Amino acid sequence: MNDTRTIVLLSLAALIAAAFWGTIHYFNRLEQEQRPFSPLLRQDQTAAMTIQVAAQGFEPRNTEIMKGESVLFINNDVLPHWPASDVHPFHTMCPGFDALHGLTTGEHYRITFTKSQTCSFHDHLNPSFTGVIIIK
Repeated sequence: MNDTRTIVLLSLAALIAAAFWGTIHYFNRLEQEQRPFSPLLRQDQTAAMTIQVAAQGFEPRNTEIMKGESVLFINNDVLPHWPASDVHPFHTMCPGFDALHGLTTGEHYRITFTKSQTCSFHDHLNPSFTGVIIIK
């Protein structure tokens, strides 16, 4: 009797966890679909550095630029990626460094850094993808 009850309780817990995960995934996807795309980069707007976002993470992961220069993040993956400054999930280390949504394939995000600092960053949708931008 105890074994059956344990199996039922574990199955119920797994079902609740799966429903919770599915609900969170559904609302995250819905939120991404309702956000507008980033504006296109005009020809007169250049970036000092381009960081590619792929299935393996950011490339390059670490870079240096000068104060006043821009970094362009381009998503080359089939999955969305959301570049933002640390600390996950609040993005407060470098205020303003937050794409605000998952970039779709081919979409980009451009950020201009106006002060000398070190900005570590991550992919908000996959926080194990990290990097560092040093602004001199």
